[in-house]
Amino acid sequence: MYEKIRALDGNFVGYRITGTLSKKEMKTISEDIEKGIAARGKVRLMIVVEPYSDITIGADALYENLKFVMPYTDRIEKLALVSQDASEKTYMAIFGLFSGIEIEHFDRSRYEAALQWIGK
Repeated sequence: MYEKIRALDGNFVGYRITGTLSKKEMKTISEDIEKGIAARGKVRLMIVVEPYSDITIGADALYENLKFVMPYTDRIEKLALVSQDASEKTYMAIFGLFSGIEIEHFDRSRYEAALQWIGK
């Protein structure tokens, strides 16, 4: 499940994700990202992954929850990932290398720092 983050204006798009997203939810998020891109050319994306007991932490789980990003890699200016799992920092760094997106990982305790970074 997800909820939209409404903390910043401009070309900011953000989502708080709990658990694994359904195909319908991914489609809705993708359409929302497309609207942002159509209106502004590029977007800055923030994803907050909330702890969830049924989610498996690891590269596969992270990919499943973030695969909606893949079609837009050339139109995402920055991506901030906020989560409690430090290993996701490594996965996101690798994703950043291949996607060309400027990516930063933030521990959940640094949520405000993530908002500031993505808003710059």
